[in-house]
Order: sequence, then structure tokens, then C-alpha cells
Amino acid sequence: MNYDWMRQNLEAYLALCEQYDAASGPAGEYNKATMKPIADKLDDEAPTVQRIIGELDPSLLPEGFGTAWHMSGLGETTKATRRALAIARNREEWKVNLAPDSPSLVADELHPNIWGAAAKIWEAGEYKHAAQAACTSLSDHIKKKARSHLNDRALVTKVFSMDEPKPGQSRLHFQGNHADDNWRSRQQGLHLLAQGAFAGIRNIATHDKTPWTEHEALEHLAVLSVVARWADETHLGSV
Repeated sequence: MNYDWMRQNLEAYLALCEQYDAASGPAGEYNKATMKPIADKLDDEAPTVQRIIGELDPSLLPEGFGTAWHMSGLGETTKATRRALAIARNREEWKVNLAPDSPSLVADELHPNIWGAAAKIWEAGEYKHAAQAACTSLSDHIKKKARSHLNDRALVTKVFSMDEPKPGQSRLHFQGNHADDNWRSRQQGLHLLAQGAFAGIRNIATHDKTPWTEHEALEHLAVLSVVARWADETHLGSV
């Protein structure tokens, strides 16, 4: 919903209500020359304002909204409009200040090979380049552990494969029974996530020119950190 538009309409209507009440005599007397132009504007705007208040809080709407009562003028209508305006003005603050506390991702607690590579570039605001550097660091980290000559996606496609290594090849496998469903799930998860990280993060960071926001880049670093931590749990097997 467009809360700025709602607020503007409520402010304008409240001003008309206050003008009308101020123009009334001490007993709610009606001075046609003074009050009719105001009353006409109130009638024109009432349907829109009534709809707005109904969206914000229908319990605020008094019976006979927009109707002037003898002795009290637009008292209840004015009060409802003022309260609805308070809701429209404060809604964003309520959302921020009354929201439940949520956990935050602390960058320097990511895997050291990921944040260590990204940190200095991150400080310059080059978030995509920072993620690219983290990808390179991740590839080097896995390459060293696997004792492989491959890099990036080709590297993780081979070394995290569930297949047993062929002569001259190496594998990084989790410990456990390779016939067990849980082992197969973990190994396949690492295999696929690592390939996705290099295809969807490293390649895009390298070839696509669209800048990344800080939060977007941080989410990507979190994916790389998961791959790095899982890789740390694997053991080298080779033939």
C-alpha cells in the first residue's frame, strides 16, 4: 500500500475537519456562507478517506463518518481521522522498532579463507570483486587439500564426486559408510553446492557487470563459507 498517499489524504481531510469545527458556533451552529464550501469538500473526500481508514484500522470508523452532529460538529470524524493519520505516519517506525529481534550474519565469523580474501576489497565497497576473490581463495583451498591441478568448477566437479577415484585422480569424501543414505546425501550436497557456487557466484561475479549490493554479496559469501567448512570435514582419497 502507498502509505505516503494515504498520509497526504488524511492530513488534508483532518485540516478540513478542523476548519469546519473552528467555523462552528459555540453550539455547533451552521454558518452557511462560511461552512458550506468546507462541507462540500468534506463530502467529496469522505469516500476516499473512509476507505483509507478502513484499510488502516476499521475499528476507528465511527457510525455516520463525515456527518456533522449538533453541538459536537465533526468531533468523532475528526478524532478517527487523527488516529488513522498517526497509524499512517508511524507504521514504518513500528515495523522497525517493534519487530522481533532477528539473528544477524557476522562477516568475520565466516570461514577464514572466505572472509580473509574478501575483507580488504569489501572495505572499498567493491562487493562483487570481494566475492570473486573469495571464490578464488576457496578454489585454492580445495585444490591444495585435494592435490589437484584443476580449478574452480572443474575442480569441485571431480574431487567431490561420490564415485571412487580412478588412477591418477583424487577425491575429497566425508568419512563414513559410502553405502549409507546419510553419507550419500551429505556428499551429494557438497558436490552440487560447490558446483553451484562456482557456476552461480564465481562465474557471474567475473563475467556479469551488474553491481551487487552489500547484502547480496554477503549472502553469496555465506554460501562459499558453507562449502569451505564442509570441505574441511572431508578426507583425501586417491589412487
